[in-house]
Amino acid sequence: MPWTRNDGGLKLVGGTHYDVNSIRRLIGQMRQSRKGQPETVCTSLEALLHNGGASRQLVWRFSKWCDWRDVRKGVALSIAEQLFHGVICRRLLDQRDRPIPNKAIAEADYQTWLDRVVLASEGLRSNPVFPDEIEQDESYCEGAVHRVWVNSYERNPEARAACLNHYGTKCWVCHFDFGTSYDGIGEGFIHVHLLRKLSDIRQLSEVDPIKDLRPVCPNCHAIIHLYREPFGIDEVKAMVSRARQRHVEPS
Repeated sequence: MPWTRNDGGLKLVGGTHYDVNSIRRLIGQMRQSRKGQPETVCTSLEALLHNGGASRQLVWRFSKWCDWRDVRKGVALSIAEQLFHGVICRRLLDQRDRPIPNKAIAEADYQTWLDRVVLASEGLRSNPVFPDEIEQDESYCEGAVHRVWVNSYERNPEARAACLNHYGTKCWVCHFDFGTSYDGIGEGFIHVHLLRKLSDIRQLSEVDPIKDLRPVCPNCHAIIHLYREPFGIDEVKAMVSRARQRHVEPS
């Protein structure tokens, strides 16, 4: 569903593109933080669910939660991924809600963010499908159906948030960090990989986000699922390590 500009912010047009109950559960987790007056931003997020509008003040305040080193950062990133298509706004306000580094730059960053969210919602942003991210509304031959279930486990927002809160957003295999590498634009972008075999799992509640999930970059994730029998995460770590050793320049 597309976002459009409206009165200095964003407005949803049409039906919702996110799971309202899932967002509400994540908002409940944010409220448990002792930092940054969570009630203010949580109330604004609930208003967004009610009226479909994202105001400037909501975005400015919420952007801090996607940047702070707080246990709820992963929850905030998961909310941003669902509501704003994974486009994370740069941190625009300090802890006293003053624009940083100055009002003009903060406003320019905000306008850039608005454009990117609108562009993404219109389907103009690329969205590559990786081996274990098959769209669930498409039909495939019998041998590929199991990948839909991988998709559902790994994209569960609560499980994803718990995993990222524990492990962070660097790739568990190669340590690539999208936020650092792309000047903050890629902050929080990472895939989540399910370690256990699907045959060992009967229902979603059996998945332990800490024990069973790991953050991995799209490149490593694609290699893990390159063949019918996935590589173990330690196997791919070893591949990366060997490759780096071979390419170390002699002193």
